[in-house]
Amino acid sequence: MFKHVNMDKNDAAPKVKSINKEKFWAIAQIVLLGIICIFLIVGVSIVASIHYEPKMPEISFSIPPYKYAAKFPGPHKDQGSRNTCWAFALASYLEDSYRLNGIKKGFLKENEYVSFSVQSLAKLIVEECQKKENTKICDGYGQGPQSNTTEGGLPEWFYYLRNIHNHIYPESVCPYITKPGKDFECPGLEERMKNDSNPIRPKISRIHTAYSVEDMKALLREQSVGPVYFSWHPRNHIYIPCDTTKQNERNDQTVEYSKICELQKDSDSFVECPSYITKNKDTDKCFDWGAEPMNPEAEWYMAETFELFFGHIMQMVGYNDEWMTMKGLRQGEYGEGVGGGWRRGEKDIEPGREGAAYGRGAVGGDPERGVIILKNSWMRGSHSLNFFLGKHSTWDELTICPNVNNPMNWLSCTHLIFDDEKAPKTNAMQSSKNSNHLRTEVGQSILSPKQTGRRLRNIINHMANNLTQNLNGDEEKEMTPEEKSLAMCLDPKSSQDLIELTSQAHEFSCKDKQYGCDSDKYRYFFDSMKSDSNQMYYMRFVTILKEDNKTKGEFTLNWIPLQMISSVMEPIKEQRDKLKDDIDLCGYWAIPYSVIHRISRETEMPTASAFEIDWSDSSYECNSGSYPQYDYSLIKNSTHTQNQYPAWDGPLPYARRNNK
Repeated sequence: MFKHVNMDKNDAAPKVKSINKEKFWAIAQIVLLGIICIFLIVGVSIVASIHYEPKMPEISFSIPPYKYAAKFPGPHKDQGSRNTCWAFALASYLEDSYRLNGIKKGFLKENEYVSFSVQSLAKLIVEECQKKENTKICDGYGQGPQSNTTEGGLPEWFYYLRNIHNHIYPESVCPYITKPGKDFECPGLEERMKNDSNPIRPKISRIHTAYSVEDMKALLREQSVGPVYFSWHPRNHIYIPCDTTKQNERNDQTVEYSKICELQKDSDSFVECPSYITKNKDTDKCFDWGAEPMNPEAEWYMAETFELFFGHIMQMVGYNDEWMTMKGLRQGEYGEGVGGGWRRGEKDIEPGREGAAYGRGAVGGDPERGVIILKNSWMRGSHSLNFFLGKHSTWDELTICPNVNNPMNWLSCTHLIFDDEKAPKTNAMQSSKNSNHLRTEVGQSILSPKQTGRRLRNIINHMANNLTQNLNGDEEKEMTPEEKSLAMCLDPKSSQDLIELTSQAHEFSCKDKQYGCDSDKYRYFFDSMKSDSNQMYYMRFVTILKEDNKTKGEFTLNWIPLQMISSVMEPIKEQRDKLKDDIDLCGYWAIPYSVIHRISRETEMPTASAFEIDWSDSSYECNSGSYPQYDYSLIKNSTHTQNQYPAWDGPLPYARRNNK
């Protein structure tokens, strides 16, 4: 069954070769497969180690500062009785831009500035506007060119009128004339222009304008120079309760009405009272008093009923997101009102009624937190820039900007000496967070809204004790705290010491005899004030008969708006002269963001404009040697040194550390 095959060596050789070839290819395939696997493993590992990040746009998460101020703003100036606010705002902007450039380049010291001529600037701009080729530029807002006057204009005109860019002159070329009618008077200007000897040479390349609060703040930060700010401003309607018919009919009780009602009895400004007035008083007739949009604390505000009355231009020099206005305090988280008008936790307040301090409150009752800070060209009560920035205390502020016509700053002459046991007990008899306002219930008297005498209690008590000891001599006569206080105000030496110590006025004179005061017969010393639920103020003065300088009496102002008080009573001249605002540091006002928003919705949006300016080195006196063709005498005569803020040493009045 089996076939035997003989195999010798020659037969076997070819078969062995065939087998070795097959093994070789098998091994080669295995090796190749291994190499491929290794490459695959290495490749996968390399790919896996690569982290892919898609390219994303860069996003900045920087938060702008909550308060900011322009660098080196110059002093405030007074426009007088002329409507030239636009020229003052423009000159102030140009001065600050020139100054900042000079300080950066080392041409000016930090406390130096050159004052530019508002008189010549306004004259040249209006005359240029009156040229036929420029009518399209200057038509519209600003009636000055059409009326042949500098009263009424816009700072932005300067950007478009290139012919006058090299005609910015220092103030010594001609002084500003505060009275109307001499708008185009500027002796010496024509000769300067003919000689072309003015070294101030700006190159103005661009204008930037912002229309919203946040954009205005951003423009200020970018420029570091305050832009010029334009806005329409309201005339607020303040309703003063008056109804003489009901007063006469109600003989069963006395109803107090403001003296204004009697003085304005023939006026056509009597209207039906708003509901929040009639709710608290038995009256339905009110006198509609049109009030300016500023309170005595240099803050703009808007009542619920108002009309857009006038346009005004200032220079925006800062902002503070944290600043709470007086009106905001009345309708916000810190209570409602200052002094006698504080109320907390009342549930029956009419919606929207919370801010009735200056007429009915802002719609919705939102706190007026956050303000832009402006340098104003009005010579009225104002604050310093650093005060609105919250950089020093209320007491510190009184020493540089006493604002003597602000009733909130007046010092009581009957409550300088405090008897803690006899002090009135109220629910909130304490100093407020940012000032010395005393919080009391509605209708209760307050001594003085900023009673710095309380903070200087020990010093004043020591002064009073020395004075009364000299007055009494060897007699042992007990004087009440009120008598001691009044004695200090009556004594000439002590009165001067009080002025030096508190920076507050305490003796007053009558400005309007219609209200029943008479400075020919009496001396007037502030006693106390209170407010009703409608924020009408009641003010009491102690009177001293001038004939004997002894007989006491009293004079009261019945329910009068806070803003109207200074039109009836004012500090005596000696104290006004002593307590003058530092014009280098004061002159700043604040407009709440809420007011700007309301104006934006009611009329055209407020604007803030700034220029890109490259000031030639020839513009500075220190470089006069390099520019012999120019006359630098005007710059030299217009270069001034600005006062700096005092170096206050902590919050305690007159406290200084002994470093010995």
